[in-house]
Amino acid sequence: MASHDIDALMRQILDAEARMFDAEATILEELAKAMPRHVDDPKWLKAAAAKECCIAELIHALAEKERQRRKDGKGNGQGEDDPPAATPREFSDAAFEQHFAPVLERYRNKKTELGRWRRMFRHRDLARRMAAFVKDCFNQNYARRVYGQVLRNVANAPAAADLPHACNFDQSHIERVFRHPRGGAGAGPNVFDPWNGRWQGKWTSSRDNRPANHADGPNPSEQHHIWDRKRRVGDVWVQPVTQSTESMVDGANIDEKVRQGKADLAINTYDTDCGIAGWVSKRQDGQNFELPHIGFRLSSGVLIWITQKHDAQCNALEEHFSIMFEWVNEDGVYGILGKRFKLTGSGPRELTRAEGAYRGEQHGGVYRHP
Repeated sequence: MASHDIDALMRQILDAEARMFDAEATILEELAKAMPRHVDDPKWLKAAAAKECCIAELIHALAEKERQRRKDGKGNGQGEDDPPAATPREFSDAAFEQHFAPVLERYRNKKTELGRWRRMFRHRDLARRMAAFVKDCFNQNYARRVYGQVLRNVANAPAAADLPHACNFDQSHIERVFRHPRGGAGAGPNVFDPWNGRWQGKWTSSRDNRPANHADGPNPSEQHHIWDRKRRVGDVWVQPVTQSTESMVDGANIDEKVRQGKADLAINTYDTDCGIAGWVSKRQDGQNFELPHIGFRLSSGVLIWITQKHDAQCNALEEHFSIMFEWVNEDGVYGILGKRFKLTGSGPRELTRAEGAYRGEQHGGVYRHP
């Protein structure tokens, strides 16, 4: 069998897996209505999540085996369709232990709280309200305004109107994702793979005090992000991430940039306890706070993140949350949109300017491979 035929087969398997998980999510909803006590049983949920994780790891292992087979010259015999060998890691084991292991430890220490967040947003009524909130917040008009802002004066920029937004998804699908115990059908160790590599672009936030008549617009800043290849650390899959407004922060300069306060260190994580999650330690420009995250997979390459600002001791500094709509497409374009909201008796509500919100808009970015 030619390697391109195997590629097609693997895509069919992955598509089938996604449909299977969607069907399971629907079944879980029906079970929840009929037997809420049973479905809310932590042991039952953990067993179901472990099964999903095993399936995801099996598919990952099959894909790795196929890549190795081609690398060993057992592909189509001609080498024309053989992919290049896996790119080396940006960060060595020593760099990971020095810089990212402490971030992972903060995540581990906060897993109980992140699990509480997951259960809270999974609640049937709140999940329904969050789905409507996501559709309303990250609609096409909002996306066009933010994308248009950050792409102003960017050479060969993609058309803002063509970039993703939440209205591309059915509200019922978003609700199912929020109600999933691990953050959506298809959640697993490979969920962050589309973000691998180096990305550079513009970010805008109304907290930036740059004047509205600035030559580059209200406040876009240059961003340099590296998403490294994932690695398994105990029971957690971890993807190291660096963020900087100055330059790419990789294995060669991470010691210097961290010492100078020119880099934020982050991890994306997946495990059977919290599902899709993550952590950002903000240290640039004198900042010193933490951002624990839980994530929701809307589709391959599209995530929703919810986070809350914490101090260096990992105590919550605010009652409200931030929510992000993050995506990467096949054209090598990455985008993110954000809002801040608070939970009320009637569900999520976007913060007003008086409550310190980002003026309801201009919170997001668009990046590409440099």
